Amino acid sequence: MSVKSSRGQNINGGGFRNLTSANEYGGGFKASGGDVITEVDGYMVHKFNASGTFQIFYGKREIEWLVVAGGGQGGGATEGNNWGGGGGAGGYRTATSTPVGTGTFTITVGGGGNSWTGGTSPKGSNSQFGTVAQSSGGGGAAGGFNSSGGGQSGGSGGGRSNRNGGSGTGNIGGYTPVEGTNGNSNGGGGATQQGGNQNSSGQTTKGGQGAANDITGTSIYYAGGGGRGQTSSSPGGEGGGGAGRDASGGHPYGAGGGQGGTTNLGGGGGGAYSYSGNHGGGAGGSGVVILRYRK
Repeated sequence: MSVKSSRGQNINGGGFRNLTSANEYGGGFKASGGDVITEVDGYMVHKFNASGTFQIFYGKREIEWLVVAGGGQGGGATEGNNWGGGGGAGGYRTATSTPVGTGTFTITVGGGGNSWTGGTSPKGSNSQFGTVAQSSGGGGAAGGFNSSGGGQSGGSGGGRSNRNGGSGTGNIGGYTPVEGTNGNSNGGGGATQQGGNQNSSGQTTKGGQGAANDITGTSIYYAGGGGRGQTSSSPGGEGGGGAGRDASGGHPYGAGGGQGGTTNLGGGGGGAYSYSGNHGGGAGGSGVVILRYRK
């Protein structure tokens, strides 16, 4: 695999290599934008780790895109042997061929939920590729409080806590294919499955499994759900989901916040556990926007 990398440069594309579209989308092409621009086996890849602008100066291409929103924050917990649910993963959407021509496209990379003040944790923020595509922020998880509501709905739904309220639903944007799954009592939903199921290695995961994508030239999992708090086996789903707080250290030593979702993977944050005091859930991971086209 041939890989060349640059940052923030203008890219001049050569002839289009998809023969079925060569007449309309071939010829000269120039585009710019992205935090990292990489050439991989005849493709140009523009990766946006933060919001910015993708500009096509001239020409047309069929763009392959990946748009992942920010993950929801894991549920907090208050004293009394309580645990919070896992945050829902950010919405995961992708397409392999969208015709795009000259213009300026606003890129929005959604942040993860991270401003818990009690009750249900906040959602992640949406990500967007101009008017071409948008994905929904992951649902915040329910907290371990008497007054806490249920997990929020979002790209994937936030998990429930041990106190009350249900879990959130996924695919709030109503997309086909769906952008995510529902949360449940074992963790936040991931891009491809609810929490509490097996991951690709056959291990039980409390956060829902994310989705693998090789748009960058390397297969990477995105949008995993966060694990619930309290148990000693609450990892997040593959795809950047944060693990829930491990309480196996015993009371009160196991109390604390959950692990945060991974930056630019859109994973949900892990749930907190508390024997005494108040503890917030892990922050959701920020999303990402990646664009790829034939050089």
